[in-house]
Order: sequence, then structure tokens, then C-alpha cells
Amino acid sequence: MTPALESLKARYLALEPRERRLVSGGAAVLVALLYYLLIWEPLAMGRERVASQLEVERSLAAELAAAAPLARQATASSGAPTTAAAQNRSLLAVVDQTGKSAGLGQGVRRVQPEGDDRVRVWLEGVEFNRTVRWLHQLESRHGMTVDSADVGSQTQPGQVEARLGLARQ
Repeated sequence: MTPALESLKARYLALEPRERRLVSGGAAVLVALLYYLLIWEPLAMGRERVASQLEVERSLAAELAAAAPLARQATASSGAPTTAAAQNRSLLAVVDQTGKSAGLGQGVRRVQPEGDDRVRVWLEGVEFNRTVRWLHQLESRHGMTVDSADVGSQTQPGQVEARLGLARQ
């Protein structure tokens, strides 16, 4: 044993039996208090924190599960080409409005209807990438497909002229 422990042991043995019981009881209370403060309480608080976090996560999962059908419905209605609003709009209006919003601007030279569900479009000096994005938008949002296309290059790089036949599905 170390000299410090020998000294403490000698002092303990020098105490009266009643004092020894009092010191032993105090030591037991001190050990129990240290166990509670250093081990039990941090574990209990951590468990409580994890339990409350789990409850918050479960609540969020329930809210998301409840909102999932609404999100699917909104996605389906916004992206569906066969919605009533898309079917009721004239092809000329759809082509004109989407062409302007796609940045084709003055490049849309002529739009000629061919029946109720078909239109022919002449484009000049339009950017090829914008034209492709515009055609994708017409297909995905408005249910229109390209049934004929004649595309030629311009003098400026990336610019094209095109004659397109568009039909509603």
C-alpha cells in the first residue's frame, strides 16, 4: 500500500467504534451520491432526451405520411398533360405563351392551326437548347408532341431555324 493509504487506515483504526461507523456510513453515502451524480443521472437524462427526440421524429413521420397523398396529387395534377385546363386551352395560345416564357421571343415567326388538335410552327434565329427545352415543356406540361420537324442551322453558332408540326395527344 501507499503511504497515504497507510496513514488513512491508521487514522481510521484510531477512531472509536462509534466514530468508525459514522465515517463508514458517510463514505457509503458519498459513494452512492457520486454514483448517482456521475453515472445514473447522465444516463437517465440522455435516455429522456433520446425518447423525446424519437417522439418528435415519429410526429414528423406521421405528418409526412399524411401529406404524401396530397403531394402526389399536386404533382400529378401539375405535370399531367391531360388535365381539363390543358385540354381546354387553344393550341395557339399554349404555343404563344410557352414560346415567350421559354425565351424564344421574336423567334416564333408563324403559328398556323391545322384542325383542333394540331398546329404548325415556324421558328427563325432561335437558340437550339432553348428550343429543345421548350419542346420538352410542351410535351410534359401540355401533352403536345412533335409529329414533324425540319431543323436547319443559322450563321450564328447555336442558332437554328425550324418548321415544327405539333399535335395534342
